[in-house]
Amino acid sequence: MSIQAVNAVFAAGGIPGSDRLVLLAYANYADAYGYCWPGIERVADDCGVSASTVKRARARLTKNKIIKSVRRIDARGEPITNLTRLNLPLLEAMKRAPRIYNDNLVNRISFEPDPPYAGSVTSELAADLLMGQVEPDLGVNLTPPTGQIDPLTISDPSLQPSDAPGDGRRPTAGGYARAKNTGAAGAKNKKATSAANTDAARQRPATKRVRTTPRTKPAGFEEVAAALPPEVQPSPGRPLAPTLVRAICDVLTGVPDSRQPGAYRIPPRTPAHLVARINRRWYQARGPERAAYGYRGEDPIRRPVGYVAELLLAQECPDPACEDGRLLDTGKACPACRERRAAERQDEQEARAARRAAEQRLAAESARHRNQRDQDAAAAVQEQLVRRALAAAGAHGAYLEHHVAQLMAAWRHDH
Repeated sequence: MSIQAVNAVFAAGGIPGSDRLVLLAYANYADAYGYCWPGIERVADDCGVSASTVKRARARLTKNKIIKSVRRIDARGEPITNLTRLNLPLLEAMKRAPRIYNDNLVNRISFEPDPPYAGSVTSELAADLLMGQVEPDLGVNLTPPTGQIDPLTISDPSLQPSDAPGDGRRPTAGGYARAKNTGAAGAKNKKATSAANTDAARQRPATKRVRTTPRTKPAGFEEVAAALPPEVQPSPGRPLAPTLVRAICDVLTGVPDSRQPGAYRIPPRTPAHLVARINRRWYQARGPERAAYGYRGEDPIRRPVGYVAELLLAQECPDPACEDGRLLDTGKACPACRERRAAERQDEQEARAARRAAEQRLAAESARHRNQRDQDAAAAVQEQLVRRALAAAGAHGAYLEHHVAQLMAAWRHDH
């Protein structure tokens, strides 16, 4: 991550909120030169938006020359994620003017001091705490596994030859362990272990089983489901996608806003409103064309189910009675949408003016550097000619350097 790129995005002015969010996601993966290669899905997951929103923001940022992307392919010729570069000089030129904010509340926020701990830790308590402490697992097991025994010495009687019949193999550690557990002592140990396991099972709390039931579909659900585009309709005998079921139910019943009592985060709509919304938004956005297989145009719809679900849930205007810029009760233009569009146009104009000014500053600076470079090159050539002429006239040493400096100063003054 390049802190310089992230700070430049935060400080730049004239970038709308959605474009700035996507630009921050790219800056989070950029190196010191602004190069990064995250995919569309990764950026969408980081920003919490859909892939189509990221593509639209990318198109606007590319049009404004803030980012630039080139296609890449791997060794087998298959396409991979694009290589994107952030225009860091342009972002630096778009830096907002300094502003003083009245939000320094450090002195107003304080904490009460912690009360002193009453009492002391006795040695017995400390010993108990140490005994109950579990050392962290460092990945190295220093405890011998169960059944492992110390290596036997030469004097061990089990290694001595025996006349008893057998297969000639040495008993394993597991054999010794099983031999120890046989007999009356082994039976007592097994009974004690079984009793302990039974008591532990009785004391263990019962696991609660959570049973879920399918969501009740509100009235008008089938009417809206039948009006969905053919691209998202299920195959015969298959149910509708859960994402679409949830979206239709949320819009028909409405989703209350927990932060504002009495308000809706997703305002409810009637089945007729939803059918009209589907036909208006899907076909106005050229949904059938962009979702078709083999479409190579701009902003293709790769996941029609998710796109239609977002289409159903989208409510840009804060007025719940507004439907795509029109009030449902009167049919007139929504004042809130008019103000919002005016603010967006103002932001776009400011961004265009900031980009134009930044481009002019960059062009002027580039021209100045180019002229300085050309002048330095011409001065170097002139100095070589002067030096050769003076050397041919017999000047050398400090006398030569003094005259070269005088003549070059006069040349720079004239040029």
